[in-house]
Amino acid sequence: MGERLGLERERLALTSEETATRAGISETRLAVLEQGEDPGGADAVELAGLASVGVDVTFLLTGQRVLAQDERELVENYRASSPEQKKRPATTGHAVEKS
Repeated sequence: MGERLGLERERLALTSEETATRAGISETRLAVLEQGEDPGGADAVELAGLASVGVDVTFLLTGQRVLAQDERELVENYRASSPEQKKRPATTGHAVEKS
């Protein structure tokens, strides 16, 4: 799990400090998890905090991604869009649905 946590942090382009702060855990605890020094791994509260940061918890626990790379990028781009930009895919989806 430690290596996958590091990969997720890199994918999200976050520092250890940013990840820990946003996830509500200490930097020391994050380092322990990333280095695989806790055989029990992260607890449910820590996993929820990491998920709130954008960490793919399924990947963290199983090594399997929920979404393919292109799907993940689409979702990440959508989340980074302005409210006005977010309206466009919904409009396009409705137009396709009606045809």
